[in-house]
Amino acid sequence: MSNNLSSFKRMLIVAGATAALIGGAYFYGRLSNSDNKQYDINDYMTAVAQIESNGNPIAKRYEPKINDVSYGEHQILTRTALYLEKKHPGLPRISDYGDLESKIRKVNVEEAEKDLIELYSKKVSFNGNIKEVNVDGEIDVASRELIKRIQRKHGLDVTGKLDRNTLIAIKKDRHVEDRLLDPEINNAYAEFLFKREFDFYGGNKDLAVAAYNSGHFTPLTARTQEQLNDLYGTGLVPDGIVGNETSSILKRFQKEFRLNETGRLTENGNLDARTYGKIQEEWRKKFPNSPNPKGIVPEIRITKRHVKRFNAALRKGLF
Repeated sequence: MSNNLSSFKRMLIVAGATAALIGGAYFYGRLSNSDNKQYDINDYMTAVAQIESNGNPIAKRYEPKINDVSYGEHQILTRTALYLEKKHPGLPRISDYGDLESKIRKVNVEEAEKDLIELYSKKVSFNGNIKEVNVDGEIDVASRELIKRIQRKHGLDVTGKLDRNTLIAIKKDRHVEDRLLDPEINNAYAEFLFKREFDFYGGNKDLAVAAYNSGHFTPLTARTQEQLNDLYGTGLVPDGIVGNETSSILKRFQKEFRLNETGRLTENGNLDARTYGKIQEEWRKKFPNSPNPKGIVPEIRITKRHVKRFNAALRKGLF
């Protein structure tokens, strides 16, 4: 009787374990299928729109670090769009200004102030202060700051004065903005940019949206910072930003291997293949069996948040 009872208990244990394994496998399969769901470019672009502007077709935000503005359903930066237009003739033209210059006969300060608010913001932050642009035909401190930003962006003399060349620059930026607010044009640029990042990072959607958000080489640079930490025992934050500390370590590496000591990973917007390639070579020698992704999501709070919200939008199926 005792032996029969023990056998029965063993059968129950085995049956229970088998059921747990089957149940676990089923649950894991459901989870894996959910995580590995195949999306198309329209799904990705809708998710991008959701995280950036909640579907608002005229959403705008100021980008203080580069004195640029992003807007529209996918919030394409004007500078990014102009770069893409120059490199890829197949995209819709956004800088065909026509006879814009001939139409500007005199300087209208009030009209320029309205344009500046549209391009940037009514509230201006500089030197630790926040000032508001007043549309009154008078160039105040806030208006002057925005005029200087436009002048820097277009390579003009930074005077803070509203001359004809500055007014032309303002009108050109407004022209580009108006073109990019066209839904078809906006989507064409956004889709092209996302596809470029998606292909560059080997089909990794997280890295694609990170690059879309923070810059083409940012995930790659963040990964390179990790590799430099491995090679030199340093503590660089893998944020994808080549600041003073990262630049110093890059120069050290370039000097050690007799490369051009630029302290950068890029040259004229392109990857410095010699420096990057040598880093990969030396890292591989020390860590031959370790995985080496092309990029990582950089330690930038807003970028990490975008990636998280991007994936949440995909899972919720907001399409």
